[in-house]
Amino acid sequence: ESSRGPAGAPWWQRFWEPCVACRDEERIGTAGDGGKWVCDPQRLLGGGRPCAVLSVGSNDEFSFELELAGRFGCVVHVYDHTSSPPDLASSSSPDAVAAGRLLTFHSTAIGT
Repeated sequence: ESSRGPAGAPWWQRFWEPCVACRDEERIGTAGDGGKWVCDPQRLLGGGRPCAVLSVGSNDEFSFELELAGRFGCVVHVYDHTSSPPDLASSSSPDAVAAGRLLTFHSTAIGT
């Protein structure tokens, strides 16, 4: 199978490791396309300032954004004109509902 296209995407999402060096790198969100690698995520809590995250393109998968909001208290803005907002009202997880208060979904394209 080719490493390009749909057949190769799961392999890359499962086995690719970050090629940057930081003191503490951590995958935030679910495995696969939902999670992202973040350098030194604990620094989001420091400095006495709130963190803000702009996320472009969600593919209807919000585990990264919800974990940033829930675990770190970040205000998160998601821009994706091809997806729907997360359905947090029907979620059985109180953490997801609480984190969802910090998440704003914009059904807007960025760029041309």
